[in-house]
Amino acid sequence: MSESLNTDHSRHHYLDGIRGIAAVMVVFCHFRLTFEENFEMRSQQWLLACLHSELLANFLQAFINMLSNGPLAVFIFWFMSGYVISIRLFSPNANAYLLSAFSKRYFRLAIPATASVLIAYVLLRVGIIFNQQFFVPGQSNQWLHIFYDFNAHFFEAMKNGIWDTFFNYEEKSSYNASLWTMNQELYGSFLCFFLFAIFRKHSKRYFVYAAVLFVLFFQNNFSLITFLCGFILCDLDYSSNQKNAILVWLENNLFNKWYIAVLLLLAVLFFAGKKTHVDMRDMLSSTCIVFVISRSAFIKQFLMAGIFRWFGKISFSLYLLHLPILCSSTCFLYNYFEGYHFYKITMACTLSFAFMVCLAALFARLVDEPAIRLSNKIGKFFSKTEA
Repeated sequence: MSESLNTDHSRHHYLDGIRGIAAVMVVFCHFRLTFEENFEMRSQQWLLACLHSELLANFLQAFINMLSNGPLAVFIFWFMSGYVISIRLFSPNANAYLLSAFSKRYFRLAIPATASVLIAYVLLRVGIIFNQQFFVPGQSNQWLHIFYDFNAHFFEAMKNGIWDTFFNYEEKSSYNASLWTMNQELYGSFLCFFLFAIFRKHSKRYFVYAAVLFVLFFQNNFSLITFLCGFILCDLDYSSNQKNAILVWLENNLFNKWYIAVLLLLAVLFFAGKKTHVDMRDMLSSTCIVFVISRSAFIKQFLMAGIFRWFGKISFSLYLLHLPILCSSTCFLYNYFEGYHFYKITMACTLSFAFMVCLAALFARLVDEPAIRLSNKIGKFFSKTEA
């Protein structure tokens, strides 16, 4: 979900911006599920009361839904991972990088994932996980009560982070349920590496890609489809010195006009928000969103703003840490404040989100960045050994 780019890095700062927005979308989604399970219905009723227009209320509701569509954000992460990890594959030193990327991938994901599990273990061990005692009047909050219904054990936590997260994930026994995406992240990476290693020079490789997509579609594995779509777009962009003619035509005749690119992006976002939590829709939406953004210089420049890039750099850390913090500080703050439900939600979410961001920045500095350096060393070691 968070990759470092060494190939013409300045061209890809906009990807940090997309990551930052996607990470915040996941947090907002879990805030919504915690405090207002019927958010879509209630917000639509509020819009209708304010605007007195069902058409306009339905139109705006789609964008509101999209802003807290956590599954869509995860699919965006998967698409960008497939794209980003593949960029250096299509470089002159592809052979050395392929072995390095393959050997380091697990460690790149496992080190910060296990660190987040240990943080959750400490919180549970000292008794400051409050989701089991959390209650919002008028709601069951069954989603939040699934987590941490067990006693903390150190060796179980270590096994959970190192092994279960990637090869035997179970939501109810996980110390960090955000890690449900990690096995697909790992398998998607290996799928891209395998396809590149076998078919990178083959003139008919796009037929192979289509066949793999066909098989994955009938297995309803939309996460790997999204990952592979990112890989295929990277192939089209970087597999030769001459860019794909269709992509060149689109960029020169359609996406170079900023207002057309913005309208296309808004149309995709509207489509993404019309019905949430549908895997095929989220797969199609995430692919189209990143594709439109990657073709438009205007939108990319907007996403290169400092605030978006900064959130992008801590996005992986924010994603890893937000759920244990939600089950601890957010639940505590809601019960701590007194007053109206809306006031308690506002205070709890605002303060805990600030805490999530601060802790994510610290985690990125002390855990994620060292994990990148260590995994890179592991990758270089295996690539040199092979050479």
